[in-house]
Amino acid sequence: MGIILSFIIKNYYHSIPVTIKSDVIIFETNVADNGLAVKIPFVPDFNRIKNERLLDILKGLNFEENSFGVNGTKTKLTAEEKILDNATFSENYFSLVTSDKVSLNRELTDRRPKECVERAKSYGPMSPASIIIVFHNEAFSTLIRSIHSIINRTNFKRIVEIILVDDASDKAFLISPLSDYIKLLPIKMHLIRLNERSGLVRARLEGSKLASGTNLVFLDSHIEVTKGWIEPLLVDLDDKQFRIVSPIVDVIGHTNLEYQQSIEGLNGGFDWYLSFIWQAVSYQDFEKRDISENIPTPTIAGGLFAVNRLLFWEYGSYDSAMKIWSGENLEMSFRAWMCGGRLDISPCSRVGHIFRDKSPYTFPGGVNEVIYTNLKRVAEVWMDEYKEFFYKYVEYAKTLDAGDMEERKEFRKRKNCKSFKWYLENVVPEGNIPFDFISLGTVKLASENTCLSLDKDDGEGKVVLAESCDENRRGQIWTLNKRGVLRQHKMCLTFINTESDSFVETQSYACGYAHEETHQFFDYNPQSRQIIHRESGKCMSIYNEKVGFEPCSESNRFQHWLFEGYRNE
Repeated sequence: MGIILSFIIKNYYHSIPVTIKSDVIIFETNVADNGLAVKIPFVPDFNRIKNERLLDILKGLNFEENSFGVNGTKTKLTAEEKILDNATFSENYFSLVTSDKVSLNRELTDRRPKECVERAKSYGPMSPASIIIVFHNEAFSTLIRSIHSIINRTNFKRIVEIILVDDASDKAFLISPLSDYIKLLPIKMHLIRLNERSGLVRARLEGSKLASGTNLVFLDSHIEVTKGWIEPLLVDLDDKQFRIVSPIVDVIGHTNLEYQQSIEGLNGGFDWYLSFIWQAVSYQDFEKRDISENIPTPTIAGGLFAVNRLLFWEYGSYDSAMKIWSGENLEMSFRAWMCGGRLDISPCSRVGHIFRDKSPYTFPGGVNEVIYTNLKRVAEVWMDEYKEFFYKYVEYAKTLDAGDMEERKEFRKRKNCKSFKWYLENVVPEGNIPFDFISLGTVKLASENTCLSLDKDDGEGKVVLAESCDENRRGQIWTLNKRGVLRQHKMCLTFINTESDSFVETQSYACGYAHEETHQFFDYNPQSRQIIHRESGKCMSIYNEKVGFEPCSESNRFQHWLFEGYRNE
């Protein structure tokens, strides 16, 4: 049985009541209001440390403000350090040696646009937040740097507490050394330890249950916040409208910890795999906006965001049946928009995040089963008939047991949430799934087993081929919409303008906006079975296994096409 343990520490901490809980152990510290100012950057009082293991760890770390990695610069390793780095890299799939070398208190440049600095001067009242950080076998220096960056660059009036949730780590340095380290911090801390590996969703829910702040701020355990980061996330939150606000997520290099500023003008989307992707905000919308104004986003990456605590619970928190990690961000994104809320990215809040090429975490049950079971729950609860795009691309997901979804479906009904078609049409009208699709599947010659094909990897400028139909080829799955756009996942069939009246090969290019890309619009005649380029009047045909356009001829069998699942609406 888990218990809530209390630290009673003279001068700095009040006593905490002992409470019994069945499945977690929670350590709590409560900073006394003793009038002592916190010196920034924060350096712990080593004289108060009795844990010899913790002392050994801290002696190997760097607390200097202007040392390795200052202002986010890359850190180089010596030849000897590189040998150790190669030996330890796979533990977290980022450089542990570099993380230990870079200062826990390194200074970072203020990366806000001047418009954001000005806007910050006029912020009105805002309610404080509980910060929740989930970790599993995180590198000690990386986790502590995340916490120090919060302490060093956040107005304490904005924070009620920091809640760490340990998702069953088995690294010795994350047990008693970490428990003892948080006693030294000048802010109220909770450390929740889950008894078994539970995953991001359950871990965050445990942290949220303990939180007392008006707002919740979720962060990952390998981040660094920058100056002025928290106010833009909190200032627009209230208990009236369900709103989720995410910062711009900058990149911290996984080999050298270089802080790299992400480009602006991006928001979140998703593809047919139901993978989160970054996408460009439309040029017109981006040019018109004040650079300090929030950017509406169809989806969020999910690692870093703020939300009102009461509305977080009222609007469904997380789908607690999801396992470990993946899909929870899309579930929350769809739910927010469809049930009357909204998602924004604040360009005035920047948080760096270590992105790595490979995940070091275990997925009990197998990676694919965990990920696609979660995504199946998203598709079945929220996507209505558009879930077929996901199943066409990940047919394996159909075989998985996604568990009982009635509670989530009932929540959607009870909240009178809108349809997924409404979401596509109003929130992401130019996304990868067209709201007005009239076919989904192969585009096949009527006279033979030949289908329109793209290579397995998306890419611009690729020649579209005519190849033997293969139900396992994702590159043969196309969708036609009412507007006349013929899309294969992220690419669209594109007519290449030419003066020639002979056969002209077609290619695949990124799908453009309807009012700009006239060479991406086609009409399908179900009677003649011809696909006609709207502007030139030429018909799609085949020559030497390549797809192109030539003058229309109803007698040419290579111009007769059938769309799988075609609906003549």
